[in-house]
Amino acid sequence: MVIQRWQTVFLLLASIFIIVFCFIPVGYLTGAAGDTITVYPCNYTLYFTLNIVAAAILLFAIFQFRNTRRQRAITLIAMFLIEVSLAIGIYFIFISLPDSPKGDFGFGGLLLPAALIAAFIAYRRILADEKLLKSYDRLR
Repeated sequence: MVIQRWQTVFLLLASIFIIVFCFIPVGYLTGAAGDTITVYPCNYTLYFTLNIVAAAILLFAIFQFRNTRRQRAITLIAMFLIEVSLAIGIYFIFISLPDSPKGDFGFGGLLLPAALIAAFIAYRRILADEKLLKSYDRLR
């Protein structure tokens, strides 16, 4: 199988980033007693479900290549879910845990913004494909 469209690659990358994000440490919280807690997104059921749904929607968007309007709409929905996930993560880290004395971010914290960027690039490539198809329709 040959992947002929770049948006397929970026949609696949975005979904892989989200799935990996769910299973690696996002941050480390150090308590007053010196104990360290590792924060995994998979430990929070609702947050984990939100991220898995976003990844599944991105994977579903890959197979909508025959209808670029639908693929574009599905990608926008997935981007919205990723933004909601980012907002929830920022809320829990900065607003709901102001009493924690020290916290460090892990590598996983970078994967969700990377997934959003990959989904945005895929969206732009879908728009470019639509523009190319419209130009071919004008030539006929």
